[in-house]
Amino acid sequence: MTALGVETLDIVHLHQWWHLWTYDDAIFATLAALRNEGKIRHLAISAGDHEHDAVLEAVNLRRVDGIQLILNLFESRPLSSILPLAALRGAGVIARCALDSGGLTGLLTQDDFLARPFLRHAPFENYASRLNALAAHFVPASAQSLTELALRFALTAPEVSTVTIGMSSEAMVDVCLEAEQRGPLSDEAMTSIRREHVWTKNFYERLI
Repeated sequence: MTALGVETLDIVHLHQWWHLWTYDDAIFATLAALRNEGKIRHLAISAGDHEHDAVLEAVNLRRVDGIQLILNLFESRPLSSILPLAALRGAGVIARCALDSGGLTGLLTQDDFLARPFLRHAPFENYASRLNALAAHFVPASAQSLTELALRFALTAPEVSTVTIGMSSEAMVDVCLEAEQRGPLSDEAMTSIRREHVWTKNFYERLI
């Protein structure tokens, strides 16, 4: 706290939450003590990789104020489970990997995939085929580009409080702002994406 120059942290976010920690009363007793002392205001946790089910019970028991998880065109399962529960329990939601480390922009080459830790183990031909299917169905019918489609998909979910996006240039900032201004995707597009394009995968496990 001294190093940060503040007396209270607005939010403490614990990354890569593990299922069984939800039942560790010692963890929450310590955090509750810090909250009672005025050291922290809110507590959040993030689901590791694609394991959004790891935070389900913590949200259900109201042990946390917010969660962070992967939500994108391929990973839409949270829309059926954790997001409705978060809304019911009043927990905020941060959606991450909306562009899947850049893969969902459709602009990366196979060499680009190999250079990115979270994509290097992806089956590139399979990934490209799935991108082509998304483009054929939704560009330009629902969005002007795959990037726009991916961003609007994550932003369409009413339970999502905010989306984290890595932006390395002013042009990318403009792209993100323009996508947000175009508003939510149609119910028809959302249903089609969730029904026909979900891809249960976890390339990150290969990093361990």
